[in-house]
Amino acid sequence: MRKTLNLTQGEFAEKIGLKFSALSMIEREQVPITEQILIVCFVFNVSETWLRAGRGDMFMPDTSNLEEEFFKLFRQLTPEMQNAIFEHVETLLHIQQLQQNPIGL
Repeated sequence: MRKTLNLTQGEFAEKIGLKFSALSMIEREQVPITEQILIVCFVFNVSETWLRAGRGDMFMPDTSNLEEEFFKLFRQLTPEMQNAIFEHVETLLHIQQLQQNPIGL
């Protein structure tokens, strides 16, 4: 998928909040895909089935109701899980802001 998107390991790792070495080990199948890496599915609209098992289409159909689906699933989570998702999204937003506005530049 990274190559399909024409991204280097460093660029891809940065976009999903991983260290280069962690991504390299995942790509070489030295470590399993964790639940945290599934953020790739949201960031790049990738199929979880494809990411985990290599089956089906790499990318999910581009739908206009992605937010609606997300919130439908989100509402089914326990309050604790909703808080975990919220904290993770805040972290991703912070990473995105740092990427868009690097300190010292």
